[in-house]
Amino acid sequence: MKIKRFIRRFLCWIGAAGMLLVLGGCSRTVSAAEFEPIPLDTAQMMETATQSQTSNAAPGTGEAGAVPADLYTRLGAPKTYAAELQSEKGYLKVHVDASLDLPNTELPVVRTQAHLFTSADAERIANVLLGSDAHYIDGTNPDGHFTKACLQREIDDLSDAIAHWDTYGNVKYDLRYYTKSEAEDALSGLQAMQPSLPDAIPAVQPNFGQWDLVSASNDQGAVETSDSAQYHYTMPNDETVSRLMIQNCPELLGCCSFDYCRDLSKVYGAMQTNPEDTAGLLTISAEDAEAQARAVVDALGYPDFICVYRQACLSDNADFAYYRFFFLRLVENAQTIYWNSSTYADENFEMIQVGVDDGGILRVSYDQAQDVLGVMTSAAELLPFSQIQSVFEKMILVVNNSTESEVWNRDDSTKLTVDYYISNVRLGLSSVPESGDSNTRLLVPVWAFCGYSESRVNGDSPETLGTNGQSALLTINAIDGTVVDGLTEY
Repeated sequence: MKIKRFIRRFLCWIGAAGMLLVLGGCSRTVSAAEFEPIPLDTAQMMETATQSQTSNAAPGTGEAGAVPADLYTRLGAPKTYAAELQSEKGYLKVHVDASLDLPNTELPVVRTQAHLFTSADAERIANVLLGSDAHYIDGTNPDGHFTKACLQREIDDLSDAIAHWDTYGNVKYDLRYYTKSEAEDALSGLQAMQPSLPDAIPAVQPNFGQWDLVSASNDQGAVETSDSAQYHYTMPNDETVSRLMIQNCPELLGCCSFDYCRDLSKVYGAMQTNPEDTAGLLTISAEDAEAQARAVVDALGYPDFICVYRQACLSDNADFAYYRFFFLRLVENAQTIYWNSSTYADENFEMIQVGVDDGGILRVSYDQAQDVLGVMTSAAELLPFSQIQSVFEKMILVVNNSTESEVWNRDDSTKLTVDYYISNVRLGLSSVPESGDSNTRLLVPVWAFCGYSESRVNGDSPETLGTNGQSALLTINAIDGTVVDGLTEY
């Protein structure tokens, strides 16, 4: 089993009550040394969230459950927000010129739990994605060279890379072959292997009731776990291999998930935070692609997931393009929100991703699959935006501010300067671990301050990250003002 490239880290919470006492005043320059993280107490947060259910009623009704007042009015939130901030030493500057996006419904707090996929789930998912009459094969071949035609595709691809080694060939294969001569030796080996492969692979009967235990180890030896997984391989034709992987791994990975690839030879990579140039590489329209994505999500049985973001993307090897659609859960008519603050942030949300190219559905993945256990409150009591703004204007200069660290500030060292540009502030639901219980999570209202960053070393040209508009530079719990570090994976 392929373990995540990076160990998932839990969210860092900073207690609002203690924090606001320390922060006091309205200074625009802040020292990181002033703050000490305090763990979030879920019980206290829920007490705050439910302290006044009637206060969310529309003005003049005086009844709980009445039509909610406009959130902009009730929270004192402007339609736009502008500010200029800088850290104590001036190495980090924050430029805010943002629109505020608030929902037109109350925001609940919801408890969820990891969904363990059943054998019935596995068969249903496989029938939708692989097809009810799919040609299943034995997928234990470690090299993936199943047929002559499969291997011929790799031979053609590697031959093209060698022919263009000094342009894109080296980049395409630099993780496998560091030199052109290595690639040529590998090509010779593939060509010698081809005659021994069959023209076709016989079909096998899939077993959706068989869950294989996942093995893992660390420095101390084997890790005992009850985690399990299924892998199914099909061949829609003699040269293409499709795969469906279903994992029940709450102990090792902290989540349950499935992942479908139409063609294992196509490298579909992690989401990039900057838009990519796909001009001329797709003939299907974004609208038609989204319709296909919506149809497959519905066929899988997830009608309560809505598309919250879409982007045209390049493959890791930049040899093909596809549309990528992000579906998040709609719960109690409230929308969960997505932000991407690192390459692997996609794995941190309960989210269905669908990739569509000119050939149709390319990939479908469902990360952090959850079951809704119950609504803890249907209308959480939220802090006024003025308090959220106060927390943001201080903590954006502190959380993950590497520019102030000693390594960058010695007289003989290079200097790092960073500019944050905040263009959008959105209010919605996001999932956080429930303190004291590793098996459950909470969907809670949060403010996400989204934008991009520019980093410079010694004043050189900037490295720009996050220009797709989905990067959160800071997120804040809307109930109690604690900081959810948008730059930290969990």
